[in-house]
Order: sequence, then structure tokens, then C-alpha cells
Amino acid sequence: MLAGQHGNIDHIVVGPSGIFAIETKNYSGSVICYGDKWYQGELTWLFPPRRRFPISSISSQAKRNALSLANSLRGQGFSVWVQPVVVFSSRWTRLYLRHPTVPVVKLSKLPRFLTAGQSRLTGEHSDAVSRAILSLADTAPEQSMFA
Repeated sequence: MLAGQHGNIDHIVVGPSGIFAIETKNYSGSVICYGDKWYQGELTWLFPPRRRFPISSISSQAKRNALSLANSLRGQGFSVWVQPVVVFSSRWTRLYLRHPTVPVVKLSKLPRFLTAGQSRLTGEHSDAVSRAILSLADTAPEQSMFA
């Protein structure tokens, strides 16, 4: 939780390739994305499934969280881009993605995704941003991991 904000950011990663606000979902079965519209589908051999049920927009939630973090950091004197990312942690999730508005990855692909970009932050800048995020966070110290 960022102090004074509604909702929470599941995970924040700060490293040489940037700052990432990660929205994590543990859905199993079919998950369908068309832009910012999301659906959960029935478990079937057809893909995408014919029967699907609308769910709230995971990408919109990820973008709100990233914007909230970027605005909070701006208030601390940092002008940085925070990349929203949606991660599905269940190996039983079957994704059907059409023009997602944010990167969507399975957990097994997350390390490669986070390290694939070019270096944007120096070690010194990463440390300063990380400390600013910790100062903004409304969490108990044991909930934060600073590596």
C-alpha cells in the first residue's frame, strides 16, 4: 500500500532495466484479453472458449497502480517511468491475448522479461528510488524485501 492511496500494488521491482509495478493473478483455466477487456472462460478444448464471463480489467488495474507509484515518486523528486506488468502465477492458466495494453507474462517468464530491457537506471539511482518507495509504503518492515 502506498500511504494515502486506495488498493495495493502486489509487487514492485526496481533494477537496472527500470521500475515495474506488477499485478499478480493466480487464475486457472482460460483467461482472455482484448485490449483492456478481460474475461474468464469455461474450461474447454476450444480456444478461445465460446462461453466467457467478463471480469474487471486487470490491465487497467495495473496501469492505475503504475501511475499512482509514478505520481508518488514524482512527489519525492523523481521523474521516472513505472512499467505496469500483469503476471499470472498459476501454471494452469491458459492465456488468449489480443492487443493487451500492458505486458502480460506467465511467472516462469518474468525474470527474463524484467532483465531483457536496456539499462535505464544506475545502481545509485536504483537505490535512491528503492529507498523512496520504502518511505512511501504503508507496510510493516518485514513485508519489504530490499536486495
